[in-house]
Amino acid sequence: MPELAEVARIVHFIRKHLVGRTLANVQTQDDNIVYGKVGTTAAEVQKAMQGKSIIGAGQQGKYFWITMSKPPHVVMHFGMAGWLKIKNADTYYYRTTKAEDKEWPPKYWKFILETDETPKTEAAFVDFRRLSRIRLVDCPADDIRQYTPLKENGPDPLADKDILTVGWLEDKVKSKRVPIKALLLDQVNISGIGNWMGDEILYNARIHPEQYSNTLNDEQIKQLHKSIDYVCTTSVDVLADSEQFPEEWLFKHRWSKGKKNKQSLLPNGNRIVFLTVGGRTSAVVPAVQRKTGPVAKEISDEDQMDEKEDKVVENKRKRTAVKEEEEEEEEAVAAPKRAASRTSRSSAKGGTRASTKRKDSLGLKHPENNLTENNNPNPNTGGKRNLIASADSGRGNTRHEKSRGDLTNPRWRISCIKPVETLPQKGTATSENSYEVTTEDKVQPENQAPAQISLTDCLACSGCVTSAEAVLISLQSHAEVLNTLDAHSPASMVVTDDGNISAPHGIRSDEKIFVASVSPQVRASLATTYSISERKAAYMIDQFLRGPQGLRTGGKHGNGFTWVIDTDVLRQVVLTLAAQEVTESLQTLPSAGNGAAKYSIPKRPILSSACPGWICYAEKTHPHVLPYLSRLKSPQALAGTFIKSILSHALGVSPSQIWHLAVMPCFDKKLEASREELTDATWNIRGSNGSQSPVRDVDCVITSRELLMLASSRNISLPSLPFKPLTSVYAPHFPDPTVDSFLFSGTQGLKQSTVYGTSGGYLYHILSYHQEKQPGSRIEVQRGRNSDVVEYFLVSESNETIMKAARYYGFRNIQNLVRKMKPARASRLPGANRRGATAHGSSGSSGLDYAFVEVMACPGGCTNGGGQIRLDDAREATANISTNDSTAVIQKHTAHEQREWLARVDETYFSADSDSESESQPATTDKSLHDTENRAQSIIRHWTNFTGVRLEDLVYTTFRKVESDVGKDKGVSDTTRVAELAGKIGGGW
Repeated sequence: MPELAEVARIVHFIRKHLVGRTLANVQTQDDNIVYGKVGTTAAEVQKAMQGKSIIGAGQQGKYFWITMSKPPHVVMHFGMAGWLKIKNADTYYYRTTKAEDKEWPPKYWKFILETDETPKTEAAFVDFRRLSRIRLVDCPADDIRQYTPLKENGPDPLADKDILTVGWLEDKVKSKRVPIKALLLDQVNISGIGNWMGDEILYNARIHPEQYSNTLNDEQIKQLHKSIDYVCTTSVDVLADSEQFPEEWLFKHRWSKGKKNKQSLLPNGNRIVFLTVGGRTSAVVPAVQRKTGPVAKEISDEDQMDEKEDKVVENKRKRTAVKEEEEEEEEAVAAPKRAASRTSRSSAKGGTRASTKRKDSLGLKHPENNLTENNNPNPNTGGKRNLIASADSGRGNTRHEKSRGDLTNPRWRISCIKPVETLPQKGTATSENSYEVTTEDKVQPENQAPAQISLTDCLACSGCVTSAEAVLISLQSHAEVLNTLDAHSPASMVVTDDGNISAPHGIRSDEKIFVASVSPQVRASLATTYSISERKAAYMIDQFLRGPQGLRTGGKHGNGFTWVIDTDVLRQVVLTLAAQEVTESLQTLPSAGNGAAKYSIPKRPILSSACPGWICYAEKTHPHVLPYLSRLKSPQALAGTFIKSILSHALGVSPSQIWHLAVMPCFDKKLEASREELTDATWNIRGSNGSQSPVRDVDCVITSRELLMLASSRNISLPSLPFKPLTSVYAPHFPDPTVDSFLFSGTQGLKQSTVYGTSGGYLYHILSYHQEKQPGSRIEVQRGRNSDVVEYFLVSESNETIMKAARYYGFRNIQNLVRKMKPARASRLPGANRRGATAHGSSGSSGLDYAFVEVMACPGGCTNGGGQIRLDDAREATANISTNDSTAVIQKHTAHEQREWLARVDETYFSADSDSESESQPATTDKSLHDTENRAQSIIRHWTNFTGVRLEDLVYTTFRKVESDVGKDKGVSDTTRVAELAGKIGGGW
């Protein structure tokens, strides 16, 4: 029977291949057992899925579900032999015959799903023994676990670590007098543990399976809890691939049982013997699992069983195995009524219990999301533990590697933004600890349990994104791009031979102008993947998005993008404005700022605001830093405002008829695009009468990896596209000549250098700007506690510090930064207030004397964003090209190879301005800072004059404190909140 790990494998593949897709065709076969036993029909399941989008997938033990865009949702249980097969994907956790792999549709299918993309994805639920169960649950997506059959089952060992604590387990085992193996197998107690996992857990815990549960001592219970977490985590990490299980596990050595002249032995020589516990055959190692208390049934001379007796037992087991398994499965699947009665009886017995509040398992925006933890306490945070996220599996694990990644889709392991505090002593409380997690009686354990966090915990936390926002940003995908291109006719514009464009007859309401903006980090990732220069990668992306051999070759209307913008051009505008903002701040006394103004000058130190992961964290966790945030929009946001404001005025069209796609290195940019502050409501004078909904400046964001998926969906090989500029027919001029020269002249300004870093160079540009105004000054660099914390000093000729700035990358370092900026609490002791004011008065309002701090969520900066192409992705992409086989097996990378890959991406990023191979468009010359500033100021003046909008409304944005809704009655589901939020920010999601 598929157990916790095998089900996690399927959930992983659902997220990878089905989440975010729309089901164009659903076929079902009548089965009055698979469907009928749980009160539904095949026709009802077909109706519930046909034409809807899959927005997530989740799991509780052996149950799993597919979250549809609209209820009801499909909840499934594999039974003894059920499975979900995806065509051309290795979803099977056991080896199958070649004929079975190639056969489609597979035998014994119960339903078949087909997506609406090209090529389509096909999936089939199969079960030849008809012991699986498929049902519908009609409820909000957030509440699936509050309904039958999930509510009757126990906590999931990985998703519900906050429930399955040592204390909870102690209450559970001591309240029953049953063999401990039988207790573990009972899904009412703990979900997901089956026969082989139960044996593995007890072996690692050194506990005999027949020992009565209520005879275990405290140390054994702690060891059992640790073993549950270890076995479940390890098996889920490798997605039930037994070849990757530890060599010392029972699993790899128990299957020789019953074979002629073959004993079941562990590598250390210990013998494995077999007995029946709770109706199931159990593997036991007597040398390790000794009886320390009364057992349900003594093993007669188990250590002395010879091969003849072993064979007799095996033959008997084979005759009864099928019957036992079927009976056990019927018990597990038809458990709700029995579970309810057990729960009632258990409650009547009393006893302290931990709160069993559960959170939803709604999937994040990318199907490979998961969470893990680093159990090493950080000595600099008073015993706090750094929580880490991983994208390689669907559950938590305990790895001790350097964290790298971004917030909402942690492609690499990332430090969670929320520190987990130790539990307070009994009877104490503190208003500061807003993330306190305790049992109901708040008893302080003697030994602190390791901090744990699951995927569901992460989504329920308001520290970064809520589950509503997670669904919202998941709607921005390559599928959304294709759907939008097919849903609208191309704009009726005329392009002359010399590239001039106009709309002499206007643009109809059902037509759209498609514009894309691409970040330099994305180009670096693509260039490294295909071993080409950054400039060739730029040509490749341009040819794909708007060339005749790219997106225009398919789709309903043959649509493509009219313009593809380099966000690096708009970055120069942001850098110029950032230098001015810091200058204004330095010239303004802390008490002179107008805090009531909409765009007031930030307090010092000014914190960069271009990273949406960092902004999300600050708004929801540390509102005291909001007055320090830079008012400036990020290059992505500024590009959206720039494109829509210029085009809407030049062509006389509504901003809603301009569809802007941003290709970014980071999933968090999707969240930024959905901010209600970044719409035309702030700058569109003609549309400010309230008659229309605000239109987002950036309609959709996809990542580097999703760009590959976009090409794959149209069967386009990116490296086969021409590495050369497009002709004027496909690359028309921008309607305004001044803007056209600014965007496409090829003189992007300052050459990118390693001193600028991988995240846009805010800090170093500001320092260089002030250094130019201080003749003879120099910039000194001092590394902090790690490579992602760096301090910069602008020093005069007389060795006096003129300005101090810093760079903080990664949430682990950001946590230290915001802690230093936290206002001093008022003390009741006499004279304490005056002392606190002195400590925090030297630099305005914080305890730091920096003028500017460049803050980014990802360790290593933006080239290491969570949406960047991974080494495995690159190998798969290049393997498919060389072998023309999409099913080729790709060898997984090592940690060393991954580090080398990231270094190559960085190298490509920094060499972007020196790789020209085009005679018609020579490499950018290294322009002076003064020339770059003049060019940026010139386009800013032209922008404001052309649109008639104030500069502040074009380039500034605002931030707000976001209240936590964890543990509160929200009144509406997150699905409903998605619709409300999407409606507020426009765009038609």
